[in-house]
Amino acid sequence: MPSFWRKLSALQRRGIAVVVLVCAPIVIVGTASGLRGSSGGGKAAASPSATSSTRKATPAGLSAPEPAHLAPAAARRKAAAICRTANAYYQTEFHDGVIAILNRSKPGSYPAFYAWHKRAANGDQQPWKDASAEVYGFFTAADAPSSVRDWYDDNGLLSADLAILAYLGLDAGGPRDAAAQQAVQDAVAHFREDFADAQKDADRIEAGK
Repeated sequence: MPSFWRKLSALQRRGIAVVVLVCAPIVIVGTASGLRGSSGGGKAAASPSATSSTRKATPAGLSAPEPAHLAPAAARRKAAAICRTANAYYQTEFHDGVIAILNRSKPGSYPAFYAWHKRAANGDQQPWKDASAEVYGFFTAADAPSSVRDWYDDNGLLSADLAILAYLGLDAGGPRDAAAQQAVQDAVAHFREDFADAQKDADRIEAGK
């Protein structure tokens, strides 16, 4: 029930978001599904998978290795722009969902909620998949900064946050409306954190970090 959301820690809520993400099939085909080989041929690294969508922790005192050679600045700039556009897409979808949910108690509000919920119920993943394919296409195994994978994870969490919001909104306008409304407000704060992370990732991609 949505009322349980307030009782969960941030870590637990992130875990639920990842479960939502992992349960949906993810298929990114062709060279865009992973890093291009240095010669532009086959994959030089495995493509990101749903089962590894959580960011891997780096051992204490160590930093993730960075490529010896950076991708061209123009490529990094274009990739970062795609990342920011994808982030903004989920920000808009999430905001629209919050409005639709908060208005559910009003007469005639259901059509708008239904139209949004139909897109959001599974996280509206296609924009994430499409953007990921484009972003990975700008890099090779030799020049991809670690922030590319970080953005993949964090933008994927925005998709998962959207799916969770859709679930929480089901109780809005009904007997458990008050609890649902509070759960939505909590989800908004959680989304803002994930969005900020995804935006920082885009900045790091542009900087080659």
